[in-house]
Amino acid sequence: MNATELMDAVRSLRLEGDPGPLMRVVPFTAAMGMSAELREGRVLAKLPFQDFIIGNNWIKKLHGGTLASLLESTAMLQLLTELPPETELHALPQLVSITFDFVRGGEPFDSFARATIERMGRRVARVRAVAWQEDESRLVTSAQAQFLLP
Repeated sequence: MNATELMDAVRSLRLEGDPGPLMRVVPFTAAMGMSAELREGRVLAKLPFQDFIIGNNWIKKLHGGTLASLLESTAMLQLLTELPPETELHALPQLVSITFDFVRGGEPFDSFARATIERMGRRVARVRAVAWQEDESRLVTSAQAQFLLP
């Protein structure tokens, strides 16, 4: 991946509402098999279950880092979709801080995530992301992220 490919994928997301190219061009999300789609202006991201994302083989729970990366990716995608159209991007928003709440252990199932922009100023945005598995009302993990806007 080079900077041109990355920014072309970001433009595709912002202009066409298609997060697919961005998920495929970022090596980590591509390697994890993550996918995303826009539904009524909101990102719905998916991390498919694969054996290598198990963090504890004795109790068969997902590695917390895989869930954390799902939430961070979802937060960034939602932020990119909600930036004002007139915002000219020469770089991506930069993650300033992120805090995770691991509510329960992730089971060996597909995981899903959504994010909500809680506040967007001229320089900083605050995003909340949540992840679940089979039932959206039973969260597995949540995150609060702050991004520095370009």
